[in-house]
Amino acid sequence: MIGITNLMEYLYSLKKVGEVIVYGNKKESQEIDSSKEFIFITNCMVGFPVLVDLFIVGYYSESMLSRIYVYSISAWIAIVLKNQPFYEFNHIVFHLSLIVQTVFLCFCNRR
Repeated sequence: MIGITNLMEYLYSLKKVGEVIVYGNKKESQEIDSSKEFIFITNCMVGFPVLVDLFIVGYYSESMLSRIYVYSISAWIAIVLKNQPFYEFNHIVFHLSLIVQTVFLCFCNRR
Protein backbone atom coordinates (compact mmCIF):
# COMPACT_ATOMS: atom_id res chain seq x y z
CA MET A 1 0.00 0.00 0.00
CA ILE A 2 2.88 2.35 0.74
CA GLY A 3 4.33 1.71 -2.71
CA ILE A 4 1.07 2.62 -4.41
CA THR A 5 0.79 5.78 -2.31
CA ASN A 6 4.35 6.81 -3.20
CA LEU A 7 3.69 6.09 -6.87
CA MET A 8 0.55 8.22 -6.88
CA GLU A 9 2.38 11.09 -5.16
CA TYR A 10 5.16 10.85 -7.77
CA LEU A 11 2.69 10.87 -10.67
CA TYR A 12 0.82 13.80 -9.12
CA SER A 13 4.06 15.76 -8.76
CA LEU A 14 4.86 15.12 -12.44
CA LYS A 15 1.41 16.29 -13.44
CA LYS A 16 1.64 19.36 -11.20
CA VAL A 17 4.92 20.43 -12.83
CA GLY A 18 3.42 19.82 -16.26
CA GLU A 19 5.89 17.16 -17.36
CA VAL A 20 4.74 14.79 -20.07
CA ILE A 21 4.99 11.11 -19.19
CA VAL A 22 6.37 9.13 -22.12
CA TYR A 23 6.11 5.39 -21.70
CA GLY A 24 8.05 3.24 -24.16
CA ASN A 25 8.29 5.75 -27.02
CA LYS A 26 11.04 4.93 -29.53
CA LYS A 27 11.08 8.14 -31.60
CA GLU A 28 13.63 10.39 -29.89
CA SER A 29 16.53 9.35 -27.68
CA GLN A 30 15.71 11.96 -25.02
CA GLU A 31 12.19 10.57 -24.71
CA ILE A 32 13.58 7.04 -24.44
CA ASP A 33 15.84 8.10 -21.56
CA SER A 34 12.97 9.77 -19.71
CA SER A 35 10.80 6.71 -20.33
CA LYS A 36 13.44 4.36 -18.91
CA GLU A 37 13.91 6.63 -15.91
CA PHE A 38 10.14 6.74 -15.32
CA ILE A 39 9.85 2.93 -15.51
CA PHE A 40 12.81 2.46 -13.15
CA ILE A 41 11.40 4.89 -10.57
CA THR A 42 7.92 3.35 -10.64
CA ASN A 43 9.31 -0.19 -10.37
CA CYS A 44 11.39 0.83 -7.34
CA MET A 45 8.49 2.61 -5.65
CA VAL A 46 6.23 -0.41 -5.99
CA GLY A 47 8.79 -3.20 -5.68
CA PHE A 48 10.77 -2.11 -2.63
CA PRO A 49 7.88 -2.24 -0.11
CA VAL A 50 6.89 -5.67 -1.46
CA LEU A 51 10.43 -6.96 -0.89
CA VAL A 52 10.49 -5.58 2.63
CA ASP A 53 7.16 -7.27 3.41
CA LEU A 54 8.40 -10.60 2.05
CA PHE A 55 11.56 -10.47 4.13
CA ILE A 56 9.59 -9.60 7.25
CA VAL A 57 7.16 -12.49 6.70
CA GLY A 58 10.01 -14.89 6.00
CA TYR A 59 12.01 -13.73 9.01
CA TYR A 60 9.15 -14.20 11.45
CA SER A 61 8.04 -17.54 10.03
CA GLU A 62 8.57 -20.39 12.49
CA SER A 63 9.17 -23.00 9.82
CA MET A 64 12.50 -22.97 8.01
CA LEU A 65 10.94 -24.85 5.08
CA SER A 66 8.26 -22.18 4.64
CA ARG A 67 10.95 -19.50 4.76
CA ILE A 68 12.90 -21.25 2.01
CA TYR A 69 9.73 -21.60 -0.08
CA VAL A 70 8.90 -17.89 0.20
CA TYR A 71 12.42 -16.74 -0.62
CA SER A 72 12.84 -19.18 -3.52
CA ILE A 73 9.53 -18.30 -5.20
CA SER A 74 10.30 -14.59 -4.72
CA ALA A 75 13.67 -15.10 -6.42
CA TRP A 76 11.91 -17.00 -9.22
CA ILE A 77 9.48 -14.10 -9.75
CA ALA A 78 12.39 -11.64 -9.86
CA ILE A 79 14.15 -13.79 -12.47
CA VAL A 80 11.00 -14.06 -14.58
CA LEU A 81 10.45 -10.29 -14.46
CA LYS A 82 14.07 -9.40 -15.21
CA ASN A 83 15.02 -11.95 -17.89
CA GLN A 84 11.61 -12.70 -19.42
CA PRO A 85 12.57 -16.27 -20.37
CA PHE A 86 9.16 -17.31 -21.65
CA TYR A 87 8.51 -14.41 -24.05
CA GLU A 88 4.78 -14.63 -24.84
CA PHE A 89 3.95 -16.77 -21.81
CA ASN A 90 5.78 -14.52 -19.36
CA HIS A 91 2.57 -12.93 -18.09
CA ILE A 92 0.99 -16.33 -17.42
CA VAL A 93 4.10 -17.62 -15.66
CA PHE A 94 4.23 -14.48 -13.52
CA HIS A 95 0.62 -14.88 -12.37
CA LEU A 96 1.02 -18.60 -11.71
CA SER A 97 4.10 -17.78 -9.64
CA LEU A 98 2.08 -15.23 -7.67
CA ILE A 99 -0.51 -17.92 -6.88
CA VAL A 100 2.23 -20.26 -5.67
CA GLN A 101 3.76 -17.43 -3.63
CA THR A 102 0.39 -16.79 -1.98
CA VAL A 103 0.15 -20.46 -0.99
CA PHE A 104 3.66 -20.37 0.46
CA LEU A 105 2.85 -17.18 2.37
CA CYS A 106 -0.14 -18.99 3.87
CA PHE A 107 2.22 -21.77 5.00
CA CYS A 108 4.32 -19.14 6.79
CA ASN A 109 1.29 -18.14 8.84
CA ARG A 110 0.69 -21.65 10.23
CA ARG A 111 1.61 -22.27 13.85
